Amino acid sequence: MVQTLGKRLSSTILLILVAGVIGYYSVPFSEKLTEGENGVWRLIQLISYFNTFLLVLFIRSRFRQTQDMFDFGILFAAFFLSYNPILLISTASHFINFGFLDNAYPVQFDESTYLKACICGLVGVIGLVFGQVIFSPKKGSAGALDPEQVKSISGTMNHYWVGLSLFLIGILLLLLDFQRIGGLFYALKLDRGVRIEMLAHASGGLGLPYTTFVFVGIAMLAFSIRNVPPLQLRPLLTITAVGLWSLLMMMQGDRRMMTYSVIIFSTVYFAGVRIKLLRISIFLVPVYIFFQIFNQIRFFIPFLFDGTFTFGDMMDYLNRNFDVEWFSPAGGEASGPYFTLLYSLEHPSSYQYGLTYLLAVPMILPRLLYIGQKPLTVAQSFAKQIQYLFYSDRNSAIGWGYSPLAEGYINLGYVGVFLVFMGLAYVFIRLAKAKSSSRNGLLLSAVLTPQAMNMNRINAAAFVQEVAFVLGLLVAMVLLVRYLERVQAENAPPKAKEGPS
Repeated sequence: MVQTLGKRLSSTILLILVAGVIGYYSVPFSEKLTEGENGVWRLIQLISYFNTFLLVLFIRSRFRQTQDMFDFGILFAAFFLSYNPILLISTASHFINFGFLDNAYPVQFDESTYLKACICGLVGVIGLVFGQVIFSPKKGSAGALDPEQVKSISGTMNHYWVGLSLFLIGILLLLLDFQRIGGLFYALKLDRGVRIEMLAHASGGLGLPYTTFVFVGIAMLAFSIRNVPPLQLRPLLTITAVGLWSLLMMMQGDRRMMTYSVIIFSTVYFAGVRIKLLRISIFLVPVYIFFQIFNQIRFFIPFLFDGTFTFGDMMDYLNRNFDVEWFSPAGGEASGPYFTLLYSLEHPSSYQYGLTYLLAVPMILPRLLYIGQKPLTVAQSFAKQIQYLFYSDRNSAIGWGYSPLAEGYINLGYVGVFLVFMGLAYVFIRLAKAKSSSRNGLLLSAVLTPQAMNMNRINAAAFVQEVAFVLGLLVAMVLLVRYLERVQAENAPPKAKEGPS
């Protein structure tokens, strides 16, 4: 009975939550939805709860197929929850309770715009669920996944040495890249936006970004230690490498690249390992709290390096300004990409009819190899426009990110959103199949999985460029490992023939 209850616990909790939401809205339903602005916000809440319910069903379906907490589709849906319906629930609750919205947007939007954005999210989620239903192979068919198969896939010493070399090359390229603007320690004294702007326009730019080498290196390092006891030298050096990279990213105030490295390592190392949801939650909650606090104080980092402020000054600021709103999705970076959706809905322009996706292909070329002036991506154009209209006194444009809902909408309206998300569901299924089929498929999945987070906050051109670089390097390294294995096999002494027993 206890085991049965344990198996049904998640379903029971979900049903209780759904019943609670239905109960809240059903009793005074007609009254609550006719209270002017508050009525619209309660309708937004209701639709957002329904979006959340659909996403939970999608995640549950994906997990039943893959038995993998680091499945691309599961991670994408989890981040989409934070960047969309949960953010809207938090925003609507704030307005209902306090009567105003407190955010970092330079303009305020009408509640009808928020409602349109909420419906746009619903269309995307329905496309995701619809794609999962029609593209998923039936159980027992030739295309069905075998979650147990991935357990036997592991790397070799060749993967380890290639991965370590790539990681060290990536760190060297990082130092050389910052040397173009005066060196790493000088760069750390600059405002993050100014630093990024200077790196983008400095002469002597490198052909491949250092992150590409680091991420492929971490994937191969993690792959090489899958079946090695954790206290041996190789696993300890791999964890040290991930920790060193995370420290360098923290010094730059870059949570995204730090998160990428952890996702890549976890995707490889824990593939095929059953992880309980409770254990994941115990680990993720303090990490989320740290990231949200770090987001509020990372502007201090340049002042700490140039000596303007001390660590004690930063802690004093934290004590005096601490606010529980920091931990809501609206208080973090999730609100940035959502701004692009709200602005696109309130200030619509003519449809692009897929042009932003087509332009992603030539944008693969780095700035040095691009013929003529490299055009701005839709996200960069948006940031420049907002800077011109509202932040003309700033030295650099604010990076808002870009919502996949916004890009789908500006291309073909709600139909574009539905088609894009239905296509994503198909891609998720194919990636899961590749991950469980071979060691190269597992490495491919590892270097791509961080994009499950990234796709919720950048436009297609930036996504394609990142993917092209990392896949190009991964393919080259896979061929190198294959060559090393062939040479070792040819040079291995022949096995002695066994005589008759």
